[in-house]
Amino acid sequence: MVVSPQGKVEIPDIPAGPPLGTQHPPYRTTDVELPEGTTLGLFAGSPAPAGTSERSPAARILHQVLSSNPYRALEDRCEAFIRAYEPATGEGFLLLLARTRALSMDRVAAWTFPPDPAVVATARSLSLRQLAGWGLEELDFTTELIVSELVTDAIRHGAGPVGLRLILDRGLICEVSDGSSTAPHLRYA
Repeated sequence: MVVSPQGKVEIPDIPAGPPLGTQHPPYRTTDVELPEGTTLGLFAGSPAPAGTSERSPAARILHQVLSSNPYRALEDRCEAFIRAYEPATGEGFLLLLARTRALSMDRVAAWTFPPDPAVVATARSLSLRQLAGWGLEELDFTTELIVSELVTDAIRHGAGPVGLRLILDRGLICEVSDGSSTAPHLRYA
């Protein structure tokens, strides 16, 4: 469920997939643009009875919890859902609530590179320059190593172009993407 900053609750039209918390890929991806302050509620548990168009008891309770007071803390919403749902069913479930927020543009740096191994040095250099601009020189060695490894892997195993994004939030986030539509294969040690 998606709750707008004004408190309107909607269920987006997205493809169904395996339940949250299971290891049964493939998971389908969907892009949905969410404005700042939007709350996203994801639930996995007992579904509605097969062949019915009605919502499950969990969906009804989650809708009630999410539609009351759009400024309520996420922890309070989780507690309210647990109090209302768990005693009634006794079944296990998974609930994830998240709220979007925006970062100012000076806290995000992004670059796009062609799939050429020669650009790895440029990616490292740009990353180090950005860390210096943020006053995070103590992260130089680790970030340089991560950027080098991930960009090289994207070039070697993915498809171009290769994207690199550094995000300064509570910590430093380093994202690398490529143009391939394939998902990584899960492997177990």
